[in-house]
Amino acid sequence: MAVLRKLAVAVGIILSFTGLTTAFVTLYKLSGDQSFWAEWLPIWLQAAFVIAPLGLLIMAAMNKAVDAIWPNISEFGRKTVQSVTMPLIMGALMAGVATVQLHGWTGGFWAFWASALLAVLPVAFVVGGLMTFVIKPRLDAVMAR
Repeated sequence: MAVLRKLAVAVGIILSFTGLTTAFVTLYKLSGDQSFWAEWLPIWLQAAFVIAPLGLLIMAAMNKAVDAIWPNISEFGRKTVQSVTMPLIMGALMAGVATVQLHGWTGGFWAFWASALLAVLPVAFVVGGLMTFVIKPRLDAVMAR
């Protein structure tokens, strides 16, 4: 039963984070004739079930890279690097998913993508900081039980 509770907590965090960021990008990028729910749902599904697991792999690789580059970095330094780089990486990936879903691979793809990335970065940095310094330590404590 404890394993199911741990899994439920982790899945809940992933679904909440991806839902929040994709909703923000979708709202920002919708044109007047598009329905929020019809546009957001496929973006969120891709983010939650493709991008988020990819993000976990990227985070593990990034932690190894930080250890290799800065072997003597403090825990606070490692968390700071993580709270800055992960929102950039994940924001770029989620902005890409949203741009493809909303506008396709049009000639203006990179302009739409950059606009979506700039729109989501403030939210991503806040969520990234909260995840790194508040939620992840608490999640680690729950997982250790």
